[in-house]
Amino acid sequence: MIDVDHFKLFNDALGHPAGDDCLRAIAAALSGATRGTDHFVARFGGEEFTLVARNLDGLGGARLANTLVTAVEALGIPHPSRPDGSGVITISVGIALGAGKRETLFRAADAALYAAKRRGRNRYMFADRLNGMPLREVSA
Repeated sequence: MIDVDHFKLFNDALGHPAGDDCLRAIAAALSGATRGTDHFVARFGGEEFTLVARNLDGLGGARLANTLVTAVEALGIPHPSRPDGSGVITISVGIALGAGKRETLFRAADAALYAAKRRGRNRYMFADRLNGMPLREVSA
């Protein structure tokens, strides 16, 4: 799961047309950072995206998440209303690996996403297990 950090504040400051342009640029960056038929990225709703990848282990998941976080930050889209002083658009990513029911993977990735946001945003975190979902922090 991928969420644009402080996007509501961006929209409030610059307006919905700028927000739409921003989301298109992020979608292009996410698509550009994924390769082949083993990755599928889509807008999930609002300022959230989802990425489904096959055949990834933990190291591959970390590399991919780091690439996504770095690619969006490298866009350099100014964010004049960020309360943390970063000044540019960034994303947070939650990762769940493993086989299981779609709903279980989604919940685990979503929990990891919100843990990444609580820990400062512009980073990714793993859900270590699908049941119980303890989290492992990884900074980009």
